[in-house]
Order: sequence, then structure tokens, then C-alpha cells
Amino acid sequence: MLGDYDFDQDGTLETVELEKHDDVYPWFELRVKKPDGTVLWREEAHAAHSGYNSLFACKLDGKDYLLRYNPTMYQGYATYAYTLFSLDAQGKAVPVQEESVSFDVNWGSPMHEGFDGVALADFMDQLNGLLAHGRLLVTTDTALEGIDPEHPQDLLWWLQDGTFCGGYQYDGDKSLRENLLEFAEFIGT
Repeated sequence: MLGDYDFDQDGTLETVELEKHDDVYPWFELRVKKPDGTVLWREEAHAAHSGYNSLFACKLDGKDYLLRYNPTMYQGYATYAYTLFSLDAQGKAVPVQEESVSFDVNWGSPMHEGFDGVALADFMDQLNGLLAHGRLLVTTDTALEGIDPEHPQDLLWWLQDGTFCGGYQYDGDKSLRENLLEFAEFIGT
């Protein structure tokens, strides 16, 4: 059991459970159950790249929400997206806030399409602001391996890899935003 939350905001706590399935590739099912044991909502997270998923419980202004965060990157092209949502009485997701940003990290390649450091910094500020009020429920995304379940923050693994970022050296004394903006200057966008 991962805790009790009121994701449908009806004043009664639901229980969150995580079940691991060991098929050919392991996968997980996160379930939100009503007090009577019936499943209100469920979602899967798979170990295969196309099924990566990360779900967090967030408490904002005294209300419980679910946060789905999917930072995807294929061959250097990335789309990072999140959805903050509650559940209705039937278990349907009710989006409260959602955002996404796309960029690529194919620096110096003729395939490089663009990198907007300000847009990515704005997105990460929003996401990490929500995560500051969150608790990790499940992740199968290797990009988030090692994230602190009780105090989750995404610090962008690729930005901290100097060999991956053309020699840019991440400065741990500066904020993620400051590093992203300096990195954008470093690569000349």
C-alpha cells in the first residue's frame, strides 16, 4: 500500500496500491481503491521504453491530485509532458493543469531543429514546483532512476552529463533554470 489520498475530493480517503507483474517484461499497475475495495482508477507503467510512466501524488491547497509525468526522448528528440488531475466519482481523470515542451539535443548536427532554453526552464520550473508537493507512487522511466520518492525533482540527467552536452559543465551551485539558460548560450541558441 502506498498511502491514502482523496483523489476524487469527496472527503473520503482512497487507498493506493501498486502491483508488479512479471511477464516477459515486468510492468506495474497502480490502483486507487475506494473504501469498499472497488477500484476507482488504474494505470499501467511498463519497463519497455514505449510504456514508461511516472505517477506522483500531489497535495496542493489541501487537496490531493495525481501527477503524470512523461519525459520522452527518442534519438535526441524530446517531448516532456505532465498532467495534474483529480478523479471524478466514476474514476475519470479531470485535468487541472497540463503542459508540454519539445526540443532536441542533436547539437551540431544538420538534424538539430532547435532548443529553447527559456521554454524548457519555464516547463521545468512548473513541473518541479508541483513535484515539490508530491510523492512518487511509481516510475518505470530510466531517466528518473534515483529520484527521491519523498522529495522528487527532475534535474535533467542529460544536462548534467558533460560528454552528452558537448562539454557544458553543470554548476551544482546554480539553479536548474540558470544552468538551462547558460547551456542555451553555450550551444548558441
